[in-house]
Amino acid sequence: MTLNQLSFLKRWHVEHRAGHPVEYHVWDMMLTAWVMGWVGLPAALILWVPQGLVACLVLFAAPALYVRLRERLHRQHRVRCDWLDPLASVSGTRKALRH
Repeated sequence: MTLNQLSFLKRWHVEHRAGHPVEYHVWDMMLTAWVMGWVGLPAALILWVPQGLVACLVLFAAPALYVRLRERLHRQHRVRCDWLDPLASVSGTRKALRH
């Protein structure tokens, strides 16, 4: 995901916090995991902790993985995801979310 997409999703969740409080907090957790991945990566490299490197890479990918999961669940009609269509318009296509 690009920073523009991350920023758009954060703004959308802030604007719709009253109607979607759980989604707001889950997205905050995804952003927290993303930041933890960025912050932990240099320490894991310097201290050479292979498990830490793997964990940081997974945390780094958390927002994109969450968006993919929500997109799949939305297509299966298991959850409704109101921010998918506006996000697709920001990135051009839904395929852009996967890169």
